Amino acid sequence: MVPGRRSRVLQPLLLVGFLLSVTACSLFRGLTTPPQESPWYIGPEEVLWDATVEVVSQRYRMKDIDRSEGTFESEPTELLSPFKGEGIRRKVEGSVEEVGNRYRIKLHVWVETNQELDQPLSSAEAKWKNKRADATAARVLLAQIEKLLLQSGVFTVTDSAS
Repeated sequence: MVPGRRSRVLQPLLLVGFLLSVTACSLFRGLTTPPQESPWYIGPEEVLWDATVEVVSQRYRMKDIDRSEGTFESEPTELLSPFKGEGIRRKVEGSVEEVGNRYRIKLHVWVETNQELDQPLSSAEAKWKNKRADATAARVLLAQIEKLLLQSGVFTVTDSAS
């Protein structure tokens, strides 16, 4: 094989691979992150809501609780930093799905970073970007809710809605 011929053959392949990866990344960027889900619980709906609101309220200030729609949401909680990209804002959005006498909790914990360069410690000047889901934080909240439900002694856990 002639020197340099291999690189001429590989260059178009590398370019095609790069273009495919960029296209795939841009396609997946618009997809939404599915919420973290609890197992199905059997027990009184009122106790499930009380436990959910209690656990979420320990870390976040609740903004909207609509039991008839089965949804809840927290106020954004800010932790500012003097450095661009290190200040964060978190918000919880969730729902309670009901099938018969069984319930499942679905949670998102959204995290954004402050991209303000000049005044990163000012909430009024903050530029919140890069919204992403924090699956670990959502799983921690779900585990705390489950612990409280099981300690109540009136809930059992099942794998299915039927």
